[in-house]
Amino acid sequence: MNINGLSGHQPLIDSSDMAQRIRAFDWGETQLGDTDRWSATFKTALDLCLGSRMCSCIYWGDEHRVIYNDAYKSILGTKHPWALGRPAREVWPEIFEIIGPLLQRTSTFGETTGDDDAAIFINRSGYVEEFYCSFSYSPLINDSGEIEAVFATVPETSERVIGERRLRTLQKLGVESRGLSDPQQVLQCAARVLGENPKDIPFAGLYLWDANAEIASLFATVNMIHHEQIMPTSLRLNAPNNPLEQAMSAAIINKYAVHKLDSKEYQLPTGAWKVPPSELLLLPFEPQGEHAPRAAMIAGINPHKKLEGEHLVFFQMLGDQMERSLAEAYIHQRQMVRAIDLQERVRLAQQEERVRIARDLHDTLLQSMQGLRFLLEAGIEKARTDASNMPSLFDDALGAAVHAIDEGRTVLSLLRHEEPVFDNLATSISRAANEILHGLELKFQLNVIGEQIALVPQVWNELYNVTREAIINAVKHSRATQISLHLTYGRDMGVLIQDNGIGMDPMVARLGKPGHYGLQGMRERVSSIGGELEILNPQKTGTQVNIVVPGSMAFQKEAAN
Repeated sequence: MNINGLSGHQPLIDSSDMAQRIRAFDWGETQLGDTDRWSATFKTALDLCLGSRMCSCIYWGDEHRVIYNDAYKSILGTKHPWALGRPAREVWPEIFEIIGPLLQRTSTFGETTGDDDAAIFINRSGYVEEFYCSFSYSPLINDSGEIEAVFATVPETSERVIGERRLRTLQKLGVESRGLSDPQQVLQCAARVLGENPKDIPFAGLYLWDANAEIASLFATVNMIHHEQIMPTSLRLNAPNNPLEQAMSAAIINKYAVHKLDSKEYQLPTGAWKVPPSELLLLPFEPQGEHAPRAAMIAGINPHKKLEGEHLVFFQMLGDQMERSLAEAYIHQRQMVRAIDLQERVRLAQQEERVRIARDLHDTLLQSMQGLRFLLEAGIEKARTDASNMPSLFDDALGAAVHAIDEGRTVLSLLRHEEPVFDNLATSISRAANEILHGLELKFQLNVIGEQIALVPQVWNELYNVTREAIINAVKHSRATQISLHLTYGRDMGVLIQDNGIGMDPMVARLGKPGHYGLQGMRERVSSIGGELEILNPQKTGTQVNIVVPGSMAFQKEAAN
């Protein structure tokens, strides 16, 4: 032992701030007396305390005078260095009712006591603070078998305990708001989740701004029964005579604002605490990019934590999460509106298609029956003069009737066509071609050029139906024995249908067939999606139908990127 009563073989202790303060302290004025009277047990324990990186202290004697290491200064806060050598009752008057009995049990009965993540409210920064620690009190027994002091290790766990609590709130808010399709649902979800954390959010009001962002209306409250006094039903920006509304205007500019409360003026909710907040936090939620509705929160601030450091970061993260959730819900809402609109347009298009098919069916049967009538009338006239031609005339009439039935069956197959599923276009076209060509001696080939890209549903629908009709026309009118189809995915979306049939009259290719809607309808379908349809080389060697739709119109943006 050196003359100061501290062992000299630990340079770390000698160089520590508290070792120097302990050596310089006038212990003769206390019950401990001069350091040369300290027991070897006490000096050894003090060496361990000063050399530890963990928050540690020694409570000596009946008054439990406090001697501590450098790490313990963070717990004392503004009470350092005043607390050195003072009785525990003076150092910790706010918690002595809790720690006093524990110290007494250890110093009297030698019982080791402690707790994990104990919630203790201490005043180390000028206010009563929420504080957590895992502490242990152990007896120091000297050579005479007497309990001389209590050795305490007090590692603070406030950051972890409070951080985990806040993280649970943020995670739950993120999970439960995912997939919501309405910004109002996001605010309802937030009110429910925040209400489960009354320590960090003693109470709150959630506001939704109108479309012009001039007035915000109170949408939901958190941990409140009567809100009229402190949560107005509406807020207007830059109101000259309303401090709360002025604070909200400042919050929008500075990302947040703090508004002082007078607890004497209002009867405030307390949340999980015994005392009400003295400040309000005004936190705007302003989603970027998609023009989602703006919202805001006015919340009571935890009276046992200053709004700084990790506490402020928590609210910033909460604001970021709310802005993401509001933007995602707004996008989802718009997508649902677009989907409903698309479904309605598809339904109308299908209805128009059925009308067109019905018209085509009418035209087909009418023309076929008219031709059959002509054959029969001609046959009757000839039969009156020459009965020998009767078999051939009836054969011609029977052939016309069979042709009319086949045409009617082909058109009716379109009416039985099921609603499309927007999957792989090539796969769907192949399936449709197999249905149309079933039982026919006809060769069909489909080629895909380039990497397939997801199509806009309306584009998919129109290309599918136009291509399907082109295949039917190749069979029905061109009497083709070979059909090839090329789907080209590039800067634009291209579809080329070729057959080796009898071809198409150039006038019909350009203007359509009088009294028939087929080719005109195909062009209208392609035009509705921003594309062009062209009949290439309408010669007797076959027909080529070429369709081009700009990529900006055809491809879904997410897939194209």
